[in-house]
Amino acid sequence: MENRSKSGEIFLLLLSCIMLVISAPLNEDKPFQDNCKTIPFNMPVHEKGCEKMYVRNNYCRGLCHSIMFDSGNSQNTCRICVPNEHFKKVIFLKCKKMVDGVEKMVRVPRAIEIVKECSCNKCPNIKGHFWK
Repeated sequence: MENRSKSGEIFLLLLSCIMLVISAPLNEDKPFQDNCKTIPFNMPVHEKGCEKMYVRNNYCRGLCHSIMFDSGNSQNTCRICVPNEHFKKVIFLKCKKMVDGVEKMVRVPRAIEIVKECSCNKCPNIKGHFWK
């Protein structure tokens, strides 16, 4: 399942960079401005047998200036809106568990990633992709 998540993440990074290359304005009088924002939201966290809880988190959204051209030697400046400041946080879910034949509510720890701030950063170096 982790590989599927990584594949999806890589696909979104690639798609974002491609869209930015396509949509980058060529008007030098008005250069493209990065527009990467940190957006707050309540992130649902749940596990089978546990009560759903919501954690205050952020996600990244916006456009970053990227360009790619090939004049014999490929040149590119692939940039993407991603977290530049984040940390792990342990939360405790309330879950039903059997303890000595009796169903009880217990606290189960779960680590989550909290995004603190987003910015335009260089696309990751992924082997086989055009932006490396």
